[in-house]
Amino acid sequence: VNEYELPTLELADPGKVLSKAMLDIKLKEASSSSGSFDDAKEPATASGAPQMLFRESIERAEAVFLEISGGKSTISIFRLGSILFEFGLKLTGEDVEDIIAQLEMKDALDITFSEAIDIANYLASDY
Repeated sequence: VNEYELPTLELADPGKVLSKAMLDIKLKEASSSSGSFDDAKEPATASGAPQMLFRESIERAEAVFLEISGGKSTISIFRLGSILFEFGLKLTGEDVEDIIAQLEMKDALDITFSEAIDIANYLASDY
């Protein structure tokens, strides 16, 4: 008999913790690849399209994500357009519908904020 048995600790929402950790890693990677990442306020390219995601837009998008998700670690893909708008991407309704259709084909009906960042980065680099 172990009289000094310690209680087991568990995370209330491991998915949320993992998503937050991945977000922190993405922010660090982005800041190391561009010295002005933390200071940048607006994306700057000749076409006006975002070249990369900036901390300010990520923070706005994260706030909207948390509002939509009710504090959970995922949102429905059908709400993705609201998040992409906060990243500053200039997408049409048709663009968003195409993205959702592609996600539906992969049976991905919920996404994490980290996945939303990946989608936005892909779209930003596609401009």
